[in-house]
Amino acid sequence: GISTVLAGIITLCIVPFLHKLIKEKKHPSETTSIPV
Repeated sequence: GISTVLAGIITLCIVPFLHKLIKEKKHPSETTSIPV
């Protein structure tokens, strides 16, 4: 349904952002590479 689509879009938007934050915490020097 619509809620599933919205949840998918939100996940696709949030997950890469969270991965970026986690990667920056583990490797502060690697800020240029953003996982897709």
